[in-house]
Amino acid sequence: MENRVLLSLIWGALVMSNLYAEDQTVLVRDDFGMGVKSKISILLGEDYKPKGMTDDTGLLSVNNLCQPGERVEAEPINAIYYKGMSDCRMTNGKILVKVTAKAFAYNLLENANMLANNGDYGTAALGFTEFAARMDNTAPEVAKKARMKAFISFAKSIGINDENKVVRFDIRQQGYVLTPDFVNTLKSFQEENGLKMTGQLDFTTVNHQAESTIISLGTNKVLKQKQDIQ
Repeated sequence: MENRVLLSLIWGALVMSNLYAEDQTVLVRDDFGMGVKSKISILLGEDYKPKGMTDDTGLLSVNNLCQPGERVEAEPINAIYYKGMSDCRMTNGKILVKVTAKAFAYNLLENANMLANNGDYGTAALGFTEFAARMDNTAPEVAKKARMKAFISFAKSIGINDENKVVRFDIRQQGYVLTPDFVNTLKSFQEENGLKMTGQLDFTTVNHQAESTIISLGTNKVLKQKQDIQ
């Protein structure tokens, strides 16, 4: 029995090895699905291995491009883009790396700030979350600040205005984290809305609240217009 299990594991490892030893194609796309010519490199810890240049459509096929556990970095030739990063994971035979135009990211942040200033906290939280996701690999500190704004905005959208009830400074992590009470609040919110109870401000949760906020604001606007007419 043990020999069968061992042979099965060896066979699985060989299959995976052969799969990733074949030609692999990396595809670099921007936020609008357009190909972006980029330098491709592979990262594993501190190791940095250049792999070549994509064509003008963002495609590059290389034998044994990467292995599971490694990351694929795309550095666009055009300076209007930030670098992009992806795990070595194939989808439909390709490794997709997304890059974001700096102007697009800046607009996301500006719009999120404007929404927050206008009291549209649910949608603002979504904007900050989107921006943070795009900055995670390029500018981690900027991403952290944006995610903090997402936490605060989301909390305000559900009636929590005291920031101290949302985040606290963790000495060990040397950074701000969600308070245990707010984690429990998130879980309750997720349960009440039929979402997976992660206790994290994930995209599904923030997107759900953004949609609810838009509907609520639209309803309030219609009601106000009716009152004005009367």
